[in-house]
Parts: sequence; C-alpha cells; structure tokens
Amino acid sequence: MLIDELKRMVNHLEEEDAKSLLFQLLLRIETFEKQGHQEERFVSELQLMYREFLHYYKATQKTVDQDYQAVHIVFSDSTSGSLKNALSEMELRDEEEVIALPDTFSIGPTWRLSEKEGLNERYQWLEDHLIFEGEDVGDLKDKLHASLLNTQSIPSHLPIYIWTGNNAHEQVGLRLVMYLLNEQDHDIYLMQPELDHGRDCPYVASHTGELIPEKLMAIYKNKENHKAVSKNERMQWEEEWREIANSKSVLRIWKDQQIISVTEDYFDEAIINAARSLEKECEDQSFIKSAAIIGEVIGHLNEYIGDQFIEYRVRNLVMNEIFEIEGVLKGMRFYNVKLVRKKD
Repeated sequence: MLIDELKRMVNHLEEEDAKSLLFQLLLRIETFEKQGHQEERFVSELQLMYREFLHYYKATQKTVDQDYQAVHIVFSDSTSGSLKNALSEMELRDEEEVIALPDTFSIGPTWRLSEKEGLNERYQWLEDHLIFEGEDVGDLKDKLHASLLNTQSIPSHLPIYIWTGNNAHEQVGLRLVMYLLNEQDHDIYLMQPELDHGRDCPYVASHTGELIPEKLMAIYKNKENHKAVSKNERMQWEEEWREIANSKSVLRIWKDQQIISVTEDYFDEAIINAARSLEKECEDQSFIKSAAIIGEVIGHLNEYIGDQFIEYRVRNLVMNEIFEIEGVLKGMRFYNVKLVRKKD
C-alpha cells in the first residue's frame, strides 16, 4: 500500500478512533518491553493491528470506485434521485457516481460542521428545535457524516461536478464541499441550473431537487453549462466556508449573490401575514390548519428552508401568544392556529 494512501486513511480517522489506535500501539510496546525481547511475536501483533485497521477502515468508509469516470455532488436525496435517472437515460449510471449531502444547510448551526464536534452540535440543535416525524435524527447525522467522508475520499484523477442553484442551502453546501476538497487537486465543474421551468410555467423551483430528470439531463448534455472552477474561486469559497463554520447563526438566506446570516425570526412576519390572509378566507374566523399556513409561506419563498423550520417558528409564535392553538404541538398535522385577537 502506498504511503500517501495510508496517510489519507489516517487523516480520515475520527479523533477518538485515532486515540484508540495510538493507545493499542503503546500498550503493545509497553508489554513487549516488560516481557523481554520477543521480536517475532511483537512484529506479528503489529501486523495484526495493521490488518485490523484496514478492515475497520474499509468497513466504515464508503469510497468512490476508482473505475468511475466522474463524480457528481448534490445537496438532497431528491436531486440525487433525479440526477441518477438522468444519467441512466444517458447510459452513464455505471460510469459516473452521485454523492448526496442530504441536509438543509440554510438552517441550523454550521459551526465546525466538517468536524465531529460540530456535527454533533448541529444535530442536537435540530433534534431540540425541529420535529422529525418518522425520522431518526441519529440516522440523519450518520448519513451526512458518511457523505462528508465519501466526498473526501474521491480519487484525485476524477472530475467533480457540483450542482447548486441560487439559494442559501446549496450555496452553503458548495462552500462546505470546497473546504473538504481543499487539499486535493481535482478538476471541478460548477453546474448551476436555472430554477425556473420555462416561459410556459410560472413556477420557480426553490432548489435543484425540484427539477425533473429531463431538465437535468439537458443541462448536463450541454457542455457550455460545464463551468470550470478556477483556483481563485476555490480559495474564495473555502475562506467563505471558514466564516460560515465560525458562525453561530441558525438561519441563512441568499441575497445579492451572497449568503447572509439572519435572525431566526426572519420569516415570522411572513408566517403572520400568511395566517392573516387565510383567515380572511374563513367567514367564521375559525382555526386554520398549521400545515396550510406553512404551505402558504413555503410556496412564496425563493429560499429552500424546509417546512420543519417554518413549523418550528409557528410553535414559537404560539408560545409567544401571537397565535391561539387548537390541538397539540407534536407535529403540523396535529394542531390548528389563529391569530390572537386584541381586546378593546
């Protein structure tokens, strides 16, 4: 095995795993010195440690196959599914890998997200504030962690295509990926699909995952869309990631071609206005399904925020007595709200 390959494997170890490996090595040296000169046994034990390390690494790392011709990086499972369908239609699925970083990077902490400590803090915050119906937060964390490691394991000879639209979620993801690849010499191409569906459809997608496979296929087939990332761009995005990773913000938007951190109540006014608009349509001033309000807000946002964050803000408005509640706050399907009427 090449020294560079061993170095890469060690660099990918978590701090706890590296400490455990070092302890086992020192323990064997200590035992060897106490028991006298048993070189053959000592060498045999070191070889066993080496084999166990390789086995452990291969079992925990999903690496990109050397036989692939290219790698695509996307920022949602929906984008991954659509792109895989597009590649299959072009008979490229067996030649080009797709890595998904399945999270919503416009929300939640990003502090030191590329490290285990930051990853744990992010998902603890998400578990404490958002409601994940039918999903295990630990599984979501493990899935992203595996994708981050997989991204770092891409062989340097493979070109990488990063798919990102004009929204904070994918733009933060782009900068995270650039940071993960900062010590590697890949040819990187930025795929920036237009998120509108054409003049015949007024609907504008909030992120790449809402585009159909046929549109992704058309974009990829057109070589003019393969924008090579320059060294200066890489350095700039890496530096921007360092700023994001040092921030304690939990909400980000895309404005004037920049990622802007905003306070977590940034969309509260939009939520209140949506509730007011829906209440006007109800003659009896009855309660409105929280899911209807959330859908109304999401439908008018140019950002990909996700309904879970908006639902979190609805609950916050309930606790701050902006909304009255009917039902229980265990998920958007289980309660209705209406604006509190001011008493004369």
